[in-house]
Amino acid sequence: MAAGGWTYAALAQQVEVDPKSVERWVDLGRIPRRATALQAAKALGEDVHALWPALRQARPARAISPELVALYESRCRLALMHYKPLADTPGIEVRTHGTTLYNSLYRADDQQLVNAHIWGVNAYAAPVWHLRRHQESGMFDTYADSFDAVWATATPVREED
Repeated sequence: MAAGGWTYAALAQQVEVDPKSVERWVDLGRIPRRATALQAAKALGEDVHALWPALRQARPARAISPELVALYESRCRLALMHYKPLADTPGIEVRTHGTTLYNSLYRADDQQLVNAHIWGVNAYAAPVWHLRRHQESGMFDTYADSFDAVWATATPVREED
């Protein structure tokens, strides 16, 4: 905050909270509500998870399905940058596609991560569902069938690309 010239009062006014709240975030390590944290991070020009790493942690899955292992609040916005070095590793495939989808899928054997895309929310700020196959024709298989159909049309990524 100091490097950007922000005071507690100025940031509080920007995100519409009491200056004491901002003081508690900084001095006591308190974590603001997610919406407020996102506003503060945007105002400061910082990644919300760099400011409050605890917001990145998985939260317990609700009793939606026995296949839902965990619900992650966010994912890396630069996935390809992180996965590309793995592209030439035996047993690992990374592909891209031009299909319009409403989620991103990351699959490994009988587990997958589903990043649900939400209108008006960047993918890195949208929830990620961690699924594990529990039964045939369940949530996992629905997403796996979608994954397999897109995978068949996708272009392999190579580290040198």
